[in-house]
Amino acid sequence: MCVCYVDESGGFEAPNSGPRTPLMIFAGLIVAASAIRPLTAEFLALKRTFYPGEVLQHLDYVLAEVKGSELRRAVRSGSHRERRHAFGVLDGAMRLIEHHDIRIVGRVWVKEPAKALEPDSTYTYAVQDIARHFDHYLGHQNTSGLVICDGRDHRRASGQ
Repeated sequence: MCVCYVDESGGFEAPNSGPRTPLMIFAGLIVAASAIRPLTAEFLALKRTFYPGEVLQHLDYVLAEVKGSELRRAVRSGSHRERRHAFGVLDGAMRLIEHHDIRIVGRVWVKEPAKALEPDSTYTYAVQDIARHFDHYLGHQNTSGLVICDGRDHRRASGQ
């Protein structure tokens, strides 16, 4: 059995507000169910290594998010220490992806200036497309699967 975790990055700004985020990205990570426990343990260890002072309790590392925007800012930083830290986190994440044979499927929208994306139709289309690719993958693997979508704040996602 495989699990496909779906999450999005970016925002749905109001028309003529100018894009605060230039892209809207939906990604599905396809993971073999047997890899979830070791992957989780290794990812928590990665977070503890690179963010040792962030939380005190072991399981609190589950809730502490590593934000892509913070990593992108650090990569562009003038500080060698911040760049090295960001690349260490990214390298560690890529090693986990490779080690656990995680597959990535997704949709990317490049936003046009002064034009808004329609939240419901964009989200629906992206999740359906990811599910279609996941189903195709499951057919090739001759296995079953489950899609889990990250929670969304519909008011915030639609700019209300």
